[in-house]
Amino acid sequence: MADLRLAGVSRRYGAFRALDDLNLDVADGEFLSLLGPSGCGKSTTLGLIAGLDHPTGGRIEIGGRVVADAAAGRFVPAERRNLGLVLQSYALWPHMTVAQNIALPLVIRKIPKEEQRRKAEEYLDLVEMSAYGNRYPHELSGGQQQRVALARTLVYEPVVLLLDEPLSNVDAKLRERARTWIKELQRRLKVTTIFVTHDQSEALTMSDRVAVISGGRLMQVGTPLEVYRSPATAFVADFVGSANFVNGHLNGNGEVSGSGGIRFAVDTHVPGNTDVVVAVRPEDIRPLGSGESADNEAEVEIVERDFLGARCVYHARLGDNRIRFESGILSLEGRQRIGFARKSAIVFAEEK
Repeated sequence: MADLRLAGVSRRYGAFRALDDLNLDVADGEFLSLLGPSGCGKSTTLGLIAGLDHPTGGRIEIGGRVVADAAAGRFVPAERRNLGLVLQSYALWPHMTVAQNIALPLVIRKIPKEEQRRKAEEYLDLVEMSAYGNRYPHELSGGQQQRVALARTLVYEPVVLLLDEPLSNVDAKLRERARTWIKELQRRLKVTTIFVTHDQSEALTMSDRVAVISGGRLMQVGTPLEVYRSPATAFVADFVGSANFVNGHLNGNGEVSGSGGIRFAVDTHVPGNTDVVVAVRPEDIRPLGSGESADNEAEVEIVERDFLGARCVYHARLGDNRIRFESGILSLEGRQRIGFARKSAIVFAEEK
């Protein structure tokens, strides 16, 4: 297996910058997700790593070997990088059986036939598809096709595994199971993995670290907990999970005042006398019963609720703002007192 390094990597198409000065280190055996909205540059990054495209700036190293260097004019083609790539479409050959599809990379590499058969059987078993070796792709479910595509990619033991939204074509229930299965397989094989997704829940549940990208720029990289609980920007707070945002002014005593008479206390390193944006996660806000208190308290008017079984998400008015909060109490209505801890408020200096 191998580590991966991107140093100042850029990709321009004329005046358009699809990727801008990306610096990223991925450890040997790490599972890293590239997370961001459509068109942010994450698939561009994957294509540059895979050797499907040339960077217009910067350098890419895999296992200490330079595979692309724009300044030096060096470029190692995809077939010489020994990487595994699984696409959204799976791209299985319809006229080949499952076993033949899995063995195909070994055929191309002119591996002896007995070794082809043995390895195909080994990886069929690894992805729990041993009983399906003689079937054709059209006889498989979407989840089964996904497993075959992954086995075909892993059978020649690539040094890095690249996954481009491989769960986008399966239904929600199967997607949950597939997350667990892919992560367990990755841990067992200890293969360095780059996983591209726009789905925050996939990134948070599967990754050792998450790299959030927006507009071709790296916004933040960290563990799922770091990215969720300590977002570097308001964009990250909004894209990873959900958050309530309130604009206000921070004074020198750690108090924010906003429109409609909103005032609350925060813990922050942002200097006082600054216009700020404050984010609070819905799960950090709770309704207050009689006699209960919190660092920050306010009265809200509930306007709507989303029933989710074990809990409700309530939509409420807070001054001139609309906020959401969660509760296991399923029957709240009208005017309610809510509260949250000052440490739950994430403060960002307002961008000028």
